[in-house]
Amino acid sequence: GARVAPAALAAATAAAGCRVFVGNLSFDTDWRALKDHMAAAGEIARADVATSAEGRSKGYGIVEYASAAGALQAITSLSNTQLDGRLINVREDREPEKPAAASAPRGTFAPPAVGNLARRLYVGNLAWSVSWQGLKDLFKQCGNVVYADVMKTREGRSKGCGIVEFQTHEEARRGLALHDTQLDGRPIIVREDREDRELGGGGGPRRGPPPLAGR
Repeated sequence: GARVAPAALAAATAAAGCRVFVGNLSFDTDWRALKDHMAAAGEIARADVATSAEGRSKGYGIVEYASAAGALQAITSLSNTQLDGRLINVREDREPEKPAAASAPRGTFAPPAVGNLARRLYVGNLAWSVSWQGLKDLFKQCGNVVYADVMKTREGRSKGCGIVEFQTHEEARRGLALHDTQLDGRPIIVREDREDRELGGGGGPRRGPPPLAGR
């Protein structure tokens, strides 16, 4: 497809709310397939899949829409839809665009910035085989994990993402260092969890795991 001129792209990037983060991508999904799938929500200015130095997909990408309305439509209508056999996660891209990113190779993204870190981390790009216990076992090297869970659909199938909560902010900061670590064959995404969610709620389709004490 036609590429947006650099000046127009810079202007679009400056517009708040036009970009979405898409996680839990299949390794087979390239930027063209991502763009084709996400175009259902609106006109796309740019679509990229993050890749390693060897050119292998990291399992997530960024899609920039021509308008904030398109980005909002993508978040509301395309999250948890199937793309190349995996349920994708679509959320607002809250990481600020770095000035140097304009000259960086397409599809490369820096790890998330630390910012004002909470005690809770969002972990994405999980293999379907990963359980809450597997998450806890990986992150306990960073500190005292007080809560770990893998989000599931109403049918009980993993959504490919989860939450890990530590006892202290410093432990959570150490947990960020596990970004891009391999877990069950996939490089995981680790970032601060900024969603206002109630953990361990028993009334909805997603229930908290058994208590971690003694495990």
